[in-house]
Amino acid sequence: MNTVQLRLLQKKPLHKTTSHKKINTPFLIKLLNWEYWSFNAIYAPIFFYWFYLCAKARSLFFFSAANPSIEYGGFLCESKSDIYKIIPQAYYPKTLLIPANYSADVIELLIENANFNFPVIVKPNIGAKGKGVRKIADMKEVVDYIVASKFPMLVQNF
Repeated sequence: MNTVQLRLLQKKPLHKTTSHKKINTPFLIKLLNWEYWSFNAIYAPIFFYWFYLCAKARSLFFFSAANPSIEYGGFLCESKSDIYKIIPQAYYPKTLLIPANYSADVIELLIENANFNFPVIVKPNIGAKGKGVRKIADMKEVVDYIVASKFPMLVQNF
């Protein structure tokens, strides 16, 4: 019998474990998990290095060569609908782009003609970090949200 089998029979861990105090205070959770940090706290240190690389390459968007089909290399202000045009349809949900300033009647007609099943996801065509993304359960709420947004929105199956 080898040592692994012996330890399993004895119900001993294979590796030494250390006891950690549970982090259960909101302050420590936010401090130790970068997902909760502000945009500035995460990206401010990176800007110095980015400016160095920009000067070295003599271009602000030197990295866009990595994603030449996406505007600005996907760094900022990229259109989600333009990115969906590059991706095969099988890999993302049914999506409808609704341009800004359409009337409520036109928006409702477009959504009905696209045969969406509710609930749907409605989100800005340009945006990040989940801002403006909503799960909406009925047509009236979808139309009201898109009319109020004043910029192009995407409607997707949930």
